[in-house]
Amino acid sequence: MKSSDSSGAPIRKGRQIVRRPSERQNRPGSEPESNFFRSLTPSSGGRAAYPFGVTKKLYSNPDDDPRGPWRRIDLTGPVSRPQLTYSIFGHRPPSGRSWRYNEERMRALVQEGLILRSPQGRPFLKRFYTQVLAKALEDLTTTDYAQGSPIDRWTGNRVEIIVREAMCSLARQVALRPGELINIEWRDLERLMREVFEEIGFETQLTRPAKDGGFDLKLLSNLGGEEFSCLVEIKHWRTSRPGKKTYTDFVEVVAREGTTQGLLLSTSGFRDSALRGRLAVQHHPVRLGTANKVVELCQVFLSKKSGFIEQEIFLPRLLLDDTY
Repeated sequence: MKSSDSSGAPIRKGRQIVRRPSERQNRPGSEPESNFFRSLTPSSGGRAAYPFGVTKKLYSNPDDDPRGPWRRIDLTGPVSRPQLTYSIFGHRPPSGRSWRYNEERMRALVQEGLILRSPQGRPFLKRFYTQVLAKALEDLTTTDYAQGSPIDRWTGNRVEIIVREAMCSLARQVALRPGELINIEWRDLERLMREVFEEIGFETQLTRPAKDGGFDLKLLSNLGGEEFSCLVEIKHWRTSRPGKKTYTDFVEVVAREGTTQGLLLSTSGFRDSALRGRLAVQHHPVRLGTANKVVELCQVFLSKKSGFIEQEIFLPRLLLDDTY
């Protein structure tokens, strides 16, 4: 049976079989943070497509933090401890309470941009959606991850298989510990994303270094008879961000190759000129994604690989969610 999305494109309603977590993931007092991947399956009708709780609608990104959506978390605990009672931003914890962290740790969090002030001046902690999801996935995948090995479907020599296994391990690390993304070399990130996209459900082609024709990966899918193709270009720069020229050059590549869509991923974010360049292009054939998008894709990869998502995913929607 087929239905249509808001654009009129046909959507095949997929079978949804979701493994339930063990009872230890539903222990009393655990923070109910999520309805996971609400938009991944068109058959969900807006209902939760994941059995434990990270409701993404509770998170927002009002300051355009490249780490993605976040929510405010109280920095105080219910017990008064003298060593955790000090002044920060001119505020001390309320009577009978104390800060969660010692002063040294608190100052480090400020330096990392993880503590902000409310309009009233009180400090609060930024907790990111990807952090919460990573913790939930880590609890769920400690024993299940090895069961999802894709070795049987791989072809090539033993060295190539070892490299691909290593890239899957790196993708798992990014899913569980998003901060590790910065430590991955640029070519390894391209290889890593190949494994991520293949596990999610795309047919994936990885280009050779220095002969990539202006893109790193080509993705293909055919769900319900609807063909979709996308070029992916990944910029993993340490000290700079892509601007208008990078964007317009990639638009030309997508037009030349005749694909449905382009996705430009930059782990360092984008300069304002890239956004202005996007406004100058009439049909916006290229979407932009930051490090947060890379992390979210790795978390979908780990969820599928571990068997927590056993349903057909509407791949174009998954690919373009949380891009702009």
